[in-house]
Amino acid sequence: MAGAAALCLLLAALAFRAALDRHVDRRYAFAPVVPAVPADGAAVARGRHLAVAIAACVACHGDDFGGRAVVDNAVFGHIYAPNLTRGAGGVGRSFTAADWARAIRDGVGPDGRGLVVMPSDEYEHLSDADLGALIAFLQRLPPVSHALPPTRLGPLAAGLIVLGRARMIAAETMRHPVPATGAPAPGDTVALGRYLATVGGCAGCHGPGLAGQRVPGAPPGTPAASDLTRSGIGASWTEAQFAGALRTGVRPDGTPINPFMPWKYAGQMSDGEIAAIWAYARTLPPAHR
Repeated sequence: MAGAAALCLLLAALAFRAALDRHVDRRYAFAPVVPAVPADGAAVARGRHLAVAIAACVACHGDDFGGRAVVDNAVFGHIYAPNLTRGAGGVGRSFTAADWARAIRDGVGPDGRGLVVMPSDEYEHLSDADLGALIAFLQRLPPVSHALPPTRLGPLAAGLIVLGRARMIAAETMRHPVPATGAPAPGDTVALGRYLATVGGCAGCHGPGLAGQRVPGAPPGTPAASDLTRSGIGASWTEAQFAGALRTGVRPDGTPINPFMPWKYAGQMSDGEIAAIWAYARTLPPAHR
């Protein structure tokens, strides 16, 4: 009996490993849509603003873009955001504009594999102009010498991938190549807010419709993301209080915002961008009536 049970466990483990490999080792063969990459200072400055304040690349890749551990524990795994620079150990040493476009907007690395925990299902909405500006900025990063070990998935992350219970490999659910995308119409504040909230990944934490939820994959003890609609903070905060919370990390009642919320990056958006997100959130249906 013990031998039969051990054999069953072994077969189950092999089946699980095979299922995981089908996800992790799947190859995507396509030519990405590569935007024009400008070289002027204004475009590079726009790319930096996108990388820091809007798309918040620094939240995973580090303030110097030299890469860091995003998750580092035996249960979930050891997941590393790579060094993006041209320094030793950095992908910027070899990446072409096509490699950047494929990684950012399609979530696929140069080897054709889907990137783990790369939020390309948000970045696929970047306009061609913004993607080009972002690539221009990344190509000009000061080199940082920082080699990182390969990502190793723990049992929890592996289980989430196999069971399809978390957005771990965005490329699996996307069409490739992601087509070119236009920018919001000038002067349309709500459209700009929708664009910023989408590219900035607000729904990834705050849930569909920004109605608030427990954040998938958040560390234990992380509070639920707030309801941003008119049944949540939109009912009790003013636009100025919303902007103040993003700028300072402190709610109107004086309580601190949990650091899992990347407010120190989002707070670097312009006044107009924050106002646009507020205007967009005000158009969403209340989560609770």
